[in-house]
Amino acid sequence: MKKLCLFFSCLLLLCWSGSLCGYFSTHQILIAAEPAMHISCANLIVEGAMPYIDFVDNATPVLLYLFTLPVLLSKLCFLHPILIFNLLIVLLTIVVFALITAAVKQSGSKGLSLLFYLPALTLSVITSQLYLIDEYGQESMVFMLLFLPYLLERYLSSTGAHKTSPAWRKIFAGVLAALALLLNPIYLLAVLVVEIVCLTALGEVTLFKIRHRYLGLELLACLGSMLAIVAILYLSAPLMVSTYLGPITNLNLLSYDYFYDNLGFVGKSPDRRDLVYAFVVFFIMALPAAGRCLLVRLMCTMAALGFTWLVCSGTLYTHQAFIMTAFVISAFYLALARYLRSMRSVLFEGQLFAQLFAKGENLSRQIYLWQESKPLVRTSLLAGLPVLCFVTINYFCLKNIAADQFFSLANINYYGFGLKPDLSFFSDTVEKNTEPKDLVWIFSSQVRPGFPLITQLRRRPGYLVWAFPLHPLKILHERSTPEQALRLTQLAQLTQFEAGMIDHLRSELNSVRPPRLILIEDGEIWDSLKAAGICTIIEGQYDNLEPLTPLNGDEIALHRPYEYVGHRLGFSAYKLKK
Repeated sequence: MKKLCLFFSCLLLLCWSGSLCGYFSTHQILIAAEPAMHISCANLIVEGAMPYIDFVDNATPVLLYLFTLPVLLSKLCFLHPILIFNLLIVLLTIVVFALITAAVKQSGSKGLSLLFYLPALTLSVITSQLYLIDEYGQESMVFMLLFLPYLLERYLSSTGAHKTSPAWRKIFAGVLAALALLLNPIYLLAVLVVEIVCLTALGEVTLFKIRHRYLGLELLACLGSMLAIVAILYLSAPLMVSTYLGPITNLNLLSYDYFYDNLGFVGKSPDRRDLVYAFVVFFIMALPAAGRCLLVRLMCTMAALGFTWLVCSGTLYTHQAFIMTAFVISAFYLALARYLRSMRSVLFEGQLFAQLFAKGENLSRQIYLWQESKPLVRTSLLAGLPVLCFVTINYFCLKNIAADQFFSLANINYYGFGLKPDLSFFSDTVEKNTEPKDLVWIFSSQVRPGFPLITQLRRRPGYLVWAFPLHPLKILHERSTPEQALRLTQLAQLTQFEAGMIDHLRSELNSVRPPRLILIEDGEIWDSLKAAGICTIIEGQYDNLEPLTPLNGDEIALHRPYEYVGHRLGFSAYKLKK
């Protein structure tokens, strides 16, 4: 039965991976906004730019440098980096579960019971990815995948099931966890909470337990890797690190501060109460098992932490709920598996249930022995079913798409094809007025609609990748109380940062290759650029095009809708004069 659980878990994961590959091989330019923006930033890094110095984004250096991998692979094989990125996330899922499977198999007698939980872990990842497929590849999904092996290793160490575990696996899990924690500063809270839960699981804390069960190799590898990565980044680019820890971090904090001061703004966020309701139901159902099983308790802890991050984000976008959703589903499935195992003795009291279970166990044993005696059949299943899933999903995706919805990616120097519905809003305007690799400004209070459009059409963002700094800086200028004035003094470096940002924008406008097209969101973003004198330069050097709006019926019909906070605003459009 245990080996059968392992076999079907692997088969299920491979079939899911084959289905995803089939889906993304059809939708080769489909991607969420945030990872698309990180790909554009990574492309600037590959060309020699330095984050926060040559362009402005609020992501961590580790995240931006990790995104250089799909960009570099794209330059080698001439496939769109979006396609490569999506396939790399599929590969990461397979690698993570290979690591988890190795941990379960090599954990000794105490870890053998985990084989019953392996299908639950597999189903939880598949369910969360399937339900939030439009947010595939988001930072929160990458964090969940990278952090999952570490949670399992901490469970095995804290329960004493790690004595036969090879060192390489624990070190690998610790390195992956270090990368996960450095994707976003707020994720550092996860390791603190997880270690507190593991420490309390030891019962009576003694020096022996600390040395042999708590201080696992994965914990030391995680902490050591984080220190090593931070040291390497600081020694190689101290100005980049100091700028991120200074102005960029302060701007991020100002953004959070704004939402805390204006909680009514949350009411205008996308309505994803379904995710919150699911979290409450699944969390309550998993709690009884959490009291008896450390692994379920760890999943519940991460789910609660994800819920806290969702609420504190203030904006409540769907991708911000992925950590909460994925871990609470994991906790629920693990608890359900535990409930089913514990109910076996109760069900055996009834003759009917005992007979059904005996027949099921006998059938499972026969299936396993059959595939074990025929290695060729087993190999065919493990290799053939994922291919069949790939072909099937690919066929049904292509079948429902009209011929006029395809377009070749050769005009942007990539192999493959794209689908017009996968493009973001305003794609017709950008394609008509610019060429590949042209500099394009699309400034709005959100990442969309500038991204994924700029990445999809292989345009280049400017120094201000999106208008992220303008909104926090506007908040900073509006503070007038003594306490706020004191904070303004403490953040005097932001004044210098703002002046440098405006100088960069002027330099780009007056450079040899200025932006060919500029789209600026009306309202707050336009007012901020106008106050800085940028709009005056634009109006003198650019022709005014017709205003654009995401509420246009044609745009809504042709492209996928996107989430937004508040009301969608129109955009003023400008094209460079010849």
